[in-house]
Amino acid sequence: MPTPPPHRLPRRDLRRRGSAMSRADKAVMAVTLPAGIALFIATEIANFSGHELFSWDPHHFFGQVGGMALIVVAVTRWR
Repeated sequence: MPTPPPHRLPRRDLRRRGSAMSRADKAVMAVTLPAGIALFIATEIANFSGHELFSWDPHHFFGQVGGMALIVVAVTRWR
């Protein structure tokens, strides 16, 4: 079997290289996904029950957007 030119890798190497999840990606995903889900759900519950979760966020906007941002960061790290 001839060796491929140096500028091209075989497909199996590309697939293997692209699917491996680094330790940093796993750590970021393991922390941000539960934190984002918890923050979003907590602000939703506080919103419907009439409580303030954060004193600086009476309308729960920043808690919900922050929770969704953490979820998006975690999902983009997922490979």
